[in-house]
Amino acid sequence: MAIGDKSYTVEMNDSEFEREGWKRGRYKGTKLTSAKINKFTPGDVTYGKEPVIEQYTKTVYVFNQANNSFGVNAGVFYPPTDEFEQTLPDKQIIGAVNFKIDRAVTFTVGNPRDFSQIEPGTDKEDPSFHYFDTLLKTDLSLFNSCSVRFFDNVNNGFVKSKYIVGYNKGEFTPAASYFQDDSATSTEVHASSGESQFDYELSDNGRLYINPNVEEWFISQTGASGSQGTLNGGNTAITINHVGDSTSINSMEGYFFGLSSRLGNKKDSYYISFDKGNQGIGLLNQKNIIKAFDIHELEDSGSNINLSNNEFSIKTTGRYGSTFTGNYESITGERKEEFTLFREKKTNNNVHLNFNLITEAPAGVGNGGVIIPDNLHPAIKESLNVYLGNAGLGAQGGATAQFGLGSSVQSVNARSSQQENSRRLPTGRIGSQGSSVEELTSGIRLQSANALRIANLGNVTSREALDQATQAQVEGTETRQLAEESLDVANDASEIAEEFEGTLQTTVADFEASTANFVTTDYLNTQINTAIDTRISELTSDDNEVN
Repeated sequence: MAIGDKSYTVEMNDSEFEREGWKRGRYKGTKLTSAKINKFTPGDVTYGKEPVIEQYTKTVYVFNQANNSFGVNAGVFYPPTDEFEQTLPDKQIIGAVNFKIDRAVTFTVGNPRDFSQIEPGTDKEDPSFHYFDTLLKTDLSLFNSCSVRFFDNVNNGFVKSKYIVGYNKGEFTPAASYFQDDSATSTEVHASSGESQFDYELSDNGRLYINPNVEEWFISQTGASGSQGTLNGGNTAITINHVGDSTSINSMEGYFFGLSSRLGNKKDSYYISFDKGNQGIGLLNQKNIIKAFDIHELEDSGSNINLSNNEFSIKTTGRYGSTFTGNYESITGERKEEFTLFREKKTNNNVHLNFNLITEAPAGVGNGGVIIPDNLHPAIKESLNVYLGNAGLGAQGGATAQFGLGSSVQSVNARSSQQENSRRLPTGRIGSQGSSVEELTSGIRLQSANALRIANLGNVTSREALDQATQAQVEGTETRQLAEESLDVANDASEIAEEFEGTLQTTVADFEASTANFVTTDYLNTQINTAIDTRISELTSDDNEVN
């Protein structure tokens, strides 16, 4: 074996090569396994019950808007009342909300006053745009959990403790909506459970309304009707009232034919929701808002449209792909075959959660609030109100005007002062993630010094107590000897002065009680000696008179 420029011959016991520590690192291999990050679960192979991997974020996300992920309101691009005098309702799927992130705020652990902010930006060529995109999609990735706190503290009494990220790639804007006449009997438009396509023909008196503010490609075609704007701004609804063919722009088939080519070439993403989704509530056991509400992405590859049968295909593969789970046709009466098409706009600042605006934000969105990733650093989460308060993100109104997250709630000033003072001394945290080497070593030294001082103080106190007890014992012994000698003299004289026996016994008893309690002051000794001498003198005088 060589050490430096010298070689040595070393003998080792054979048993050394049988140790697990020797074999695992060379032959068997060794590893830790875990089912979750930042959390120990039964079955993990780890040290004790510690998480195998800890990955914390120091960032919270401020939102300024929140709307239903899939929704459209009457009077924007389709009329509140159609030509048949029937009321066209809003189409809002309840249970999935799109939070639009205004900025990300990143804190420094241990220093609430030190934070930085970054906005999502709009220039996709800007590196900060991609940094924000990566940051958000890491902290609020699909299926991750988070908390929501509003600046209006009234809402915070209604929110749940945790929500699930159901989507984070973009936002869904209504591109077109189809309505049928209440008296319609023909069901040419429909989708059936288990099928991977839907029919887009018109039912009796059915109407397709196209949103010109989203479908700019449609109105840009020569001969297409409509222009950008809203109905309440004076625009006329783009109304498709006949099937037509692929060469007829202002027709049902003309629209879907143009749409199919855009999906194949431009890679736009469109989603279809029949009726109000899966009865407007959704099954979030998959933690995926697209599957949960029976919403389906239109197929963008291959032959996605069948012109002869007026059928359009949906995606059935991938994370968001699946067949229809419900029947949408008037024959069965299960759900209406009315539908809305949503066009996805890819963004870096939209997060969709399984949130209910009606029941969980009764005071309205107001000025927005904060989305808090579940893996926020524990030190920040514990003092969340302090960190948010320093960044100007505290709650307003309500009973406490503070966010109910973390441990005990203190005022911003009080907790800030506490944090400031804590930075002046080593914390002594041992093995805590985020501690520097200097902090760890200084903390260990501080704890060791404190322990030594306590031990020394205990030793000094013990020695002093022992010395005092010993001294008291010596003084007590001397006093007792003196009392016993005095008692002997008094007993010799008791036969002559029986009338004084009671007094003498009382004095001696009091004296013995005092000495038993170690009351050994000089004053008491002097008093006892004086009393004994006086009594002996009196007894001696009386004896002489008798003689």
